[in-house]
Amino acid sequence: MGILVLILMIVLSIIMVLFGVQNPQPVNVRFFTLESGNISLSLVIVVSALIGAALIGLLSLWNSARRGLRTMRTNKQLTSLEQRNGELERLNTSLEQENAALKERNDQLENVKQTVEVRAIDSDGISDR
Repeated sequence: MGILVLILMIVLSIIMVLFGVQNPQPVNVRFFTLESGNISLSLVIVVSALIGAALIGLLSLWNSARRGLRTMRTNKQLTSLEQRNGELERLNTSLEQENAALKERNDQLENVKQTVEVRAIDSDGISDR
């Protein structure tokens, strides 16, 4: 892609130089109230091309700055989300441990309940013996 852009820039530069060489006549340039004397059309073309290149450079700089700010904002959000994810993972681990402990406690209570029921049946004298 870079080679293609370079070739295109060279071709456009050659076209601009050829246009300037073929139009050497003097011209009078006016800008608002300013007026130049007779200057070469080639010089007007070169100055116009340089001003256009400067404008493109400023536009590119503006886009780069916006992209940089967007990247910084995205990185900040990513860091915040990663921290939140870590907190949630720790909370999840804690809840899983608590759940396992509660299940174990429930199993113990079920065993106690069954033992109490068996003893209650045995104390009533309704056993199979």
